[in-house]
Amino acid sequence: MKNVTRKSVLACTLCLFMALSTACTKDKTTDQDNTSNNEANNATVDSEQATGPQPETTEPEVAQADSIVNSKYTKEITDEIDGENITFEASYTFLEGNNGIYCRNFDYQEIHGFTWDDSKIYFSDNTSYSYTIEGDVLKLGDDADAKEFTKKVESDPIFNGDFSEFAGTYKAIVYGNSGYGDSEDIADVEVKADGSISGGYLKAYNDSDDFPDISPICVEKMNDGSYYCILSIFPNDDIDEEDFDFDGWIEFGYHIYPKEANSEFSDDPSYSSNNTYLELYQCDGGVYNPKFCKAQ
Repeated sequence: MKNVTRKSVLACTLCLFMALSTACTKDKTTDQDNTSNNEANNATVDSEQATGPQPETTEPEVAQADSIVNSKYTKEITDEIDGENITFEASYTFLEGNNGIYCRNFDYQEIHGFTWDDSKIYFSDNTSYSYTIEGDVLKLGDDADAKEFTKKVESDPIFNGDFSEFAGTYKAIVYGNSGYGDSEDIADVEVKADGSISGGYLKAYNDSDDFPDISPICVEKMNDGSYYCILSIFPNDDIDEEDFDFDGWIEFGYHIYPKEANSEFSDDPSYSSNNTYLELYQCDGGVYNPKFCKAQ
């Protein structure tokens, strides 16, 4: 305790009363200030929690399986094939139902189906490849030697399901149909605006009399400017009576050769550079592929 100089009792009492009064008033004011400050601080905290900096939020992640459906990824390749250097496009197209189409677009026989999940692509020969999608790039294989394919959005109307440019009646031609007898016996093909087709069968050759009435599941533009339209691929584990595995093969399809890509048919007696040609394709143990020309 501090030493205090003694004064009169009244003076001391008076001083003590004033001191206590001041202290009480000060304490009360301090308590009120503290309460106000606490309330203000609490209000500030509440305000910051309500309107101030918030934890970063992100949109729900879209599964990779959903984001790549109907997407096509391509890569240009130059390779020696049958002694000739050929530049072509290799592509992976991811379809609904975890199916897909791999295409090397210099030959329709280089078109194969595959299946896929969130991390791998599977082919019918039991090979599989891990993959990742980074922006518009498909990376196939391990990081060390991953092959990169870039997303491609095709602009031709046919890729958006509009086949009206090629819709119409197609009649069998002499060229390429000698194996099916008289070409006049082959029924006309009708191509509809949605890409579905009917007709085209040779009843003496085919068990059925019509192609499946469905639109193509995928269209591939070949490096000669023609379009290969895939109606269906063989499902997994599709094996014929002789135990031949058709898994991943094209089952039904047709090949459109526009005016600018029809030189393959130049040996036909009725050939014209202004004609649009069509070749059917059915694999049923053998291959049925008669050829047609669009009626004028």
